[in-house]
Amino acid sequence: MYYIMKPTTSRKILNVSISPLIEIQVTSIAKQDQKTKSEVVRDAIREYSLSRSLREIYDYGRKQAQGLGIETYEDIEKIAG
Repeated sequence: MYYIMKPTTSRKILNVSISPLIEIQVTSIAKQDQKTKSEVVRDAIREYSLSRSLREIYDYGRKQAQGLGIETYEDIEKIAG
């Protein structure tokens, strides 16, 4: 499972390679948002991590619903009473 990262004062350097197009996009976003490129990349990683967590929760819920035979909101109302 993935978690939202809490801001911290300590930093680690992570070297990654990106295409020139992505570098242009990161630079453009940084200028528009008045952030550093590092901040933009950190924000993107946080968003990705959150998206993965939400997708895992959705998939779990879908599997549970299938196991209970839930297909519609009416099925939920029948179970919930």
